[in-house]
Amino acid sequence: MVSKDIKFYKLLIILNTIASIVITHQIILYNIENLNIKVYFILFYALIWFYSLYKIYNFSKLGLKLY
Repeated sequence: MVSKDIKFYKLLIILNTIASIVITHQIILYNIENLNIKVYFILFYALIWFYSLYKIYNFSKLGLKLY
């Protein structure tokens, strides 16, 4: 039962990662011509978000705190 839950949890994290990448990609493409501090902030936030998703995927306490 626990193994099934872990697989489902990892699947949800993967789906969340894919959705986050698509959204971040669209934001960057929309603002690519006029890069400003907001776009850099979104990129920085996205990097932290993807790092926390990676850490959560590996069941790290740091990943859970960042999330």
